Amino acid sequence: MAIVKGIIPALTVCATAGVLVIASAPALGAGKPIDEPAAAPVVKPVHEPYRPPMSCMYQVVKVRPSSFLNVRQGPGLRYRPVGELTVADGRFVGACGVSHGWVALTSSSGKLGWASAGYLYRIPTPHPSLVRRPALSCSYRVANVRRGGHLQVRKGPGLTYEQIGTLDETDGRFAGACSAWRGWVAVTTSGGLPGWASSRYLKK
Repeated sequence: MAIVKGIIPALTVCATAGVLVIASAPALGAGKPIDEPAAAPVVKPVHEPYRPPMSCMYQVVKVRPSSFLNVRQGPGLRYRPVGELTVADGRFVGACGVSHGWVALTSSSGKLGWASAGYLYRIPTPHPSLVRRPALSCSYRVANVRRGGHLQVRKGPGLTYEQIGTLDETDGRFAGACSAWRGWVAVTTSGGLPGWASSRYLKK
């Protein structure tokens, strides 16, 4: 009893002096639960990479006929596949430059993407003076071009050659070579200049 009586006055003095601190048990549920999962890592979105102009021709190489080459969303394996290319696809258009071993191109389904340059062969583009221009003994008209659009006529048989004129539906029928050379037909522009147009947009 003497000890208790001695403690009570001491507590009273300390409380009066403002130094008494009474610790209490933490409230139920306060603080971070032990079983709370760690915060998920922040995954940065993959942005669409810069895509250079596509004006060269390629074909798939080093790929078995029964297999295919992945076309990815960007120039690297970390990008997801968006399409594919096979040897049977033949020639297709792509960028003339290579970005870190990858080439911007179009998949067989028409989607834009990137493929490994190690499995692509760039088809050389001959100088216009080296391409023999055939006689224009057949008749054509523009086809597969949306209304109000036009077909580009280039200096040589390929997208790498400069544009020298156009053709459109209002030109009606015009003269052109009877056979195509690598997908291009020798024609004459609406302004009378000799050039080449894609056979895909011409109909005899």
